[in-house]
This record gives sequence, C-alpha cells and structure tokens, in this order.
Amino acid sequence: MAPGVQATHFPFKGGAEAMTEVIAGRIDFFFVALGPALPHIRSGRLSALAVNGTRRSASLPDVPTTSEAGFVDVEYPIRIGMVVPARTPRDVVGKLHRQTLEALENSRVKASWRRSAPIRW
Repeated sequence: MAPGVQATHFPFKGGAEAMTEVIAGRIDFFFVALGPALPHIRSGRLSALAVNGTRRSASLPDVPTTSEAGFVDVEYPIRIGMVVPARTPRDVVGKLHRQTLEALENSRVKASWRRSAPIRW
C-alpha cells in the first residue's frame, strides 16, 4: 500500500467479485487489470483514479499514472498467467508453451503490449 494510505484488505474470490462490490459502493477501491475494468469505466460505473506504469495508458489517456497522482516510487504490478486444466496432456501443454513463446516474440504483439504497459523482455 502506498505511504499515507490506510486501507483494510478484503479477500475476495476474484476480481469480478471485487469489482461488483466497488460498483455497488460497498468497497471504496481496488486494484484491477485494466482490461476487465474498461467497459465499466467507459460506462461510468467506475472511475479510474490512476494507472500503473511509467506512461499513461493509450486506452485511458486522460487518467494519470500512479506517480502523476502523487504516489511516487510506488508500483502495483499485476501478474497474469496462462492456465489449463490439471489433466491436460503434457504434449498439449508443451505445444501451448511453444506457441505462446512464439506469439510473444512477434513484433506486432510486442508493440501492442508496449503501448499498454511496460514489459521487460
């Protein structure tokens, strides 16, 4: 949590449940990946206070970064992962792994991700 901010942690089962609670006004705020929040921001159900990263988001160019909002040297990294059911055959997992790496090396994919968030390759 950023210095000077007092908050109580509420453990939700996932982002969708937490987002519902913020929209309903039962929770004051939470940190969320931009993708799932964008439709709610654009519809006016949520207000974006800041975006994480060194640059503003191309999707929300009028929303300041956390540093611009006064939270200097504070970042809230969001990690994403790719998962499959536990019983997925190893050869399928291997193929997905190889194809994912190939896609991430694609220059168009890299350019797209770099516009939205800093990625360290």
